[in-house]
Amino acid sequence: MFSAEGSETYQARLLDNFIAAGEHPDGSD
Repeated sequence: MFSAEGSETYQARLLDNFIAAGEHPDGSD
C-alpha cells in the first residue's frame, strides 16, 4: 500500500473528507 511515513496521514485525511462530506459514507459516488 502506502509508505509508513504517510499512510496514517493519508487515511486520516480520507476519513476527515468522508466525515466532512457526510453524504455517502458507504463510498457510493
